[in-house]
Order: sequence, then structure tokens, then C-alpha cells
Amino acid sequence: FGALNYLSSKKVEPSVFSGVEKALLNPKSISINELYGEFSHLTQEWTDGLASNIIREFVNSETKNMKWIIFDGPVDAGWIENMNTVLDDNMTLCLSNGERIKLKPEMKMIFECDNLEMASPATVSRCGMIYVAPEACKWNLEMQEWISRDLAAERYSDKVKDILKSLFENKLDGVLDLFEKHGFKEPIPTVRNNLVKSMMKLVSVLTSESSDFDITDMDEANLKKTLTRIFVFALAWSIGATIDSKYQPRLESYLSTEFNLNDLPKGSIYDYWLVPGELKEAAKFEPWPKIPFEYDSTKNYFELVVPTKDTVRFSWFVKQCLTHSFSLFFTGVTGVGKSIIINTAIQEVKSEQAYEDISLAFSSQTKAGQVQSQIEMKLEKRRKNLMSGPGGKRVAIVIDDVNMPETDEYGSQMPIELLRQFQELKGVYDKQLYWKHIEGTTTICAAAPPGGGRKPLNKR
Repeated sequence: FGALNYLSSKKVEPSVFSGVEKALLNPKSISINELYGEFSHLTQEWTDGLASNIIREFVNSETKNMKWIIFDGPVDAGWIENMNTVLDDNMTLCLSNGERIKLKPEMKMIFECDNLEMASPATVSRCGMIYVAPEACKWNLEMQEWISRDLAAERYSDKVKDILKSLFENKLDGVLDLFEKHGFKEPIPTVRNNLVKSMMKLVSVLTSESSDFDITDMDEANLKKTLTRIFVFALAWSIGATIDSKYQPRLESYLSTEFNLNDLPKGSIYDYWLVPGELKEAAKFEPWPKIPFEYDSTKNYFELVVPTKDTVRFSWFVKQCLTHSFSLFFTGVTGVGKSIIINTAIQEVKSEQAYEDISLAFSSQTKAGQVQSQIEMKLEKRRKNLMSGPGGKRVAIVIDDVNMPETDEYGSQMPIELLRQFQELKGVYDKQLYWKHIEGTTTICAAAPPGGGRKPLNKR
């Protein structure tokens, strides 16, 4: 998309490289009637659908640009069968009200999904296939983009970038290979590239201008020690935080063979955090602080939290993620205190920053439309296609039991698909069929591992 528009703007063989207009939607984040349209037998009225409206707008467009309609979501027979006449030589969308929309030659349909288990042979035979193997999308590409985009500020000198790049290239693959070598189990399965992105975000947090570490005024030796310890800490609390706790000692044992022992804490890395050194010295590991319990008579019994090592360290991560607008996923068995830790940390952030929170609790009967309505009703409309927090505040969207919604007959969870679209594109489609951007939000999800009515989450 970007390459074609760039070549078109440079007038490189315009007959070959034309500009591209695109529309992206998740077909499983809405019902099939909302996707294609619905005819009411009571009122004899036709309500247009999102896909049919987008296709009609592209057909009516007078530009000669290519037009891509990207369906980014699971493919199943429930909605894709209506596309059969679009994908074959007819190139016509047939709606239930009798309307037939003839597509133009420059219009193309693109389906982005992780598998074709629920697609029919009729659909598969009408589409060209591109399989992107995991080996083709290595984390190295993500790292290069991260260095050029997130480490572009002046505080990140060439020396800082070189040290971090060297650490990632020389140390990370060995850690990732441990997952396969030792069979590390994850309560909530993840994707390798996303683990690396999470680690990069944590490194960005610890090296940002708002952090306690001054990486701009250190000699080379202390700078290397500081960045190595930041790398180790971020690795343990991103890649190492997703595995079951019984596998974490194996990870720590491996790190002790790969890094200088002076760059590791004396005990478990999960019992220590990083603090700045004195007089421009390197950062050092210290035990998580012990915070005394202070009784507050204005709070009821269920709002009182006795600080422990777990509440202190998990609250710290919640506050850092909210400050830097990084989304977070909490998992753990029922009753370990996920919700109370999140809510306590949010209240502390609200007392220091301009933040509001939207709390949702999913159940097996939660619908995608309900989720969208509950989020939108607590936001403020800036323009027709822009929403944000009330009074310009940032908003933390807290979703408890995120893996509870019931799956449909094809295994999809519509509320989860809506959240994925919102998380990736930072917006939703209005009921009036136009895109609304939502800015200034950070999503925090909590869920127990699958079982007892909880469903496995799609890795996407």
C-alpha cells in the first residue's frame, strides 16, 4: 500500500504504479446483518451494511486509483459465502434486497486471516493465496523499525543504539529458543514477535526521558552496564513474564550463563528492580521496596490493600504502562488479586495524572455491540469522527475476564475481534457506517487461563 502510493507520487511508470485507496474492517467484529445489510419485513425498510456501503462508495468513486477492501479477521462460511459472486468472474455483490453492485476492475478484495479451517473450497478456489511463514517475519525487522522510530530522540546517541542492537542480536535468539528446547508453557499463548515487541516497549520505558536513568551523561563502561541490566530486566518481565512460574528458574539459570554475574541480581531477578546508581554510576539491582500498610478510615473493607512484594511490583508495571500508553495483559488463576492490583494502581495514577477509567466485565453473554456502546458512552465526542476522554483526559479501559465471551459456531468471539480491531487501529465503525478514531486510550485486560467456561484466546 505505502510502496504503491510512494511510486505513484513519484510518477514512476504511472500506467503500472497507480495510487491505492483502502478500507479495512474486521468482518467478525459485527453481525452478518451489520456487514451486508438487513431488510425489515415489518417496516419494509432496508438498512445498509458496512461492507456493502464501502463497496458502493468505491464503485461510485471517480478516481482511477486502485481500491483495496481488506477484511482483517477470521474467514468462515457464515459470511464469506456471500462473497462468492464477488470473487468469481461476475464481480457482483448480491444483497438480500435485490440490489446488485457491480465491482470495477480496479477494486480488489484482500482477506487477512491466520488459517482457512472454516473456509469452504468454493472460497479458497476463487482466491490467490500468499502464505507468510513465521520465519519470514523475524523480530529483527521489528527491532530495526523500533530503533529508527522509538529511539530517534537526541538522548539516544549512536553508542546507545549500537549497544542495544548488539544485545538484541547476540542474546535474544538463545532465550527464544528455550521455549522450544525446554517446552516452556504459557497460561495464555503468545506470538514470538509480540514478545519481542513487549520487551522493546519496556526498554523504551526504562530509557525514556521520564525514567530515573540518565543515559546521556555516563561514561562508556557505566553506560554499557546500565543498558545490559535494563536489557536483562526487560527480558525477564516481558518474555519471561508470560511463562508459568515453575519454568522461570530455568530461564534465570540460562541468563546466568549468558551474562556477566555482575549484571544480574544476587537472587531471583523477579525479586529485584533497577534503581539509578550514584554519581553517574551504572544502574543497580535492589530488592523491591517494602511499603508499610497505612489504614485509611475513609475506605471500606474491600478497598483496603496490604502491600506485598507482588502488589508493589505489579502496580509499578501498571503505572509505567499507563504513563507511556502501553497496553497490558494480566493473567493468573482466580483469586490472586488481579483486579484489585489493577484498580489500586489506576487510582494512584489518577491522583497524579489526568486519567479516567472505564471498567468492563465480560461474561459468556457479552456482545460486541454492548462493548462498543459501553466504551463510547463514557467518551467525549470532539468531532464527528473523533472521540477522546472527558475533558481531554487519557482513559484506561479495564476489561476483566476478557476470555469469557461465548464462541460462535465457527470458533470466533465477536467482542474479542472488536477489541483487536480497536487495539490495532485505535477506532471503531459507527452505526452510521463511518470510521471513528478514539485517541488517548490504554487497554488493560485481565483473565484467568482457559478452563471453567473461559475460552482460549486467538493469538492475534
